[in-house]
Amino acid sequence: MFDSGIKLLRSPDFSKKLMHVNKTVEVVNRLVYTTDDINSIYTFQIFMILLLSYAFVLIRLFFLVNRISSSDVNLLIIFSQLLILLFVSSLIWRVNCSSAMTYSKSKEFNTLLYQMMIDDKNKEIRQNEKLRLHLSMRREVVFNACGFFNLDYTLVHSMIASATTYLVILIQFGQPGQQSSRNLTNLTTTPLPSAITSTM
Repeated sequence: MFDSGIKLLRSPDFSKKLMHVNKTVEVVNRLVYTTDDINSIYTFQIFMILLLSYAFVLIRLFFLVNRISSSDVNLLIIFSQLLILLFVSSLIWRVNCSSAMTYSKSKEFNTLLYQMMIDDKNKEIRQNEKLRLHLSMRREVVFNACGFFNLDYTLVHSMIASATTYLVILIQFGQPGQQSSRNLTNLTTTPLPSAITSTM
């Protein structure tokens, strides 16, 4: 809907289409209220899907890195794990991409409507109360997950950055058996200084 409204506002003879602009603004207002309702209904589900998908991807990446670094590398298992990771990552990407696109289209519609009111020479559009009210309200579509974070590209960047950090930490501390045995062998083979051994 935002696309058709943007096309209408970009048309050169918009002054003849004042009635269409009014109808489009009404439809966009309904669309904004509907998306707010949809976001409030599904906000917990969106949060849980993103949280569980993030945890799933992080855990699968950790096991995949461990499997690749181990001595028994099975290409079929690695390939299947990569496909699963790509599927879950694409789910996260599509949710964030569609909500970010909806936000940018609503913002572009409001900007074009504002520009149209500025460029109006006969002040017919500027004096329209509905259009002025729409611009004064500045309603934009923003999807969020329980109010914790907005669904946009910054969320994807944050998820990638934190997953990389956690993955490095898990890889460093993920193999305590090998690390502790290495430390024990170093402790048992270290000779004591001569000052300590002479007092015994």
